[in-house]
Amino acid sequence: MATVQSRRVNLTEEENTIVSRISANEFITYVNYQEEQRAEMLKAVNHSKNEDSKSVTVYYDNEAAEDWYQKYEHLDILYIIGVRIIAEVMESQVQVKQARILDVAAGTGLTGIEVTKLGFENIDALEPSEEMLKKLPRNVYKNIYKEALDPAKQSSIPNNSYDCLVSTGSVLEGHIEGAHFSEFVRILKPGGLIIFNVSDRYSDFRERLEDDLQALMEDGSLESVTKQRSVYFYNFEDANIYTIRTA
Repeated sequence: MATVQSRRVNLTEEENTIVSRISANEFITYVNYQEEQRAEMLKAVNHSKNEDSKSVTVYYDNEAAEDWYQKYEHLDILYIIGVRIIAEVMESQVQVKQARILDVAAGTGLTGIEVTKLGFENIDALEPSEEMLKKLPRNVYKNIYKEALDPAKQSSIPNNSYDCLVSTGSVLEGHIEGAHFSEFVRILKPGGLIIFNVSDRYSDFRERLEDDLQALMEDGSLESVTKQRSVYFYNFEDANIYTIRTA
């Protein structure tokens, strides 16, 4: 797995002003809250596997989509900066503005918005949560798939559909894991790209994921995997950005 140069971003004067008002204590409170939410979601995943109880999607619909964004929406600027870097990495790799792009686990559409700002117009969204979809900007996405990725079965997306898949903040335990990448390979065109980030907070998961990606390299599904250091939450948390090319 190749490692390339770290990537940072320049802020506007307005963004610098907003970021400067966010204290470390406020961010720590936010991260603790976020980890509590993640623990609840993982419990939901285990329940759904063992007792056919509520899934992560239902959890987002009933709880996270309403409470999370109302309580911490003012901290979006920290996350958006990381999203912008993902979009810029994608732009550096995808030369054709009409390329077909899928925003995986699109959430409220922050990634799609940043990608559109760079001139890409042929963007679709994959998002299972009805509540998240209500927040999704419809003018950004051409097609929207309301479904969850399941390693045990294929999605409704046809083979060889996309030039690039992009995902921010969604490759982590209980969400998108190594087992999902075979499905990514299926829906990408040969030589297609997968671009995503994984926070330093999830370094143990990241090591397991890299083992899974190495296995896909060895079986010929992937042509290359590169990673670079970047921000996740600006000023407070870093991440790896991965750029994967299919065979």
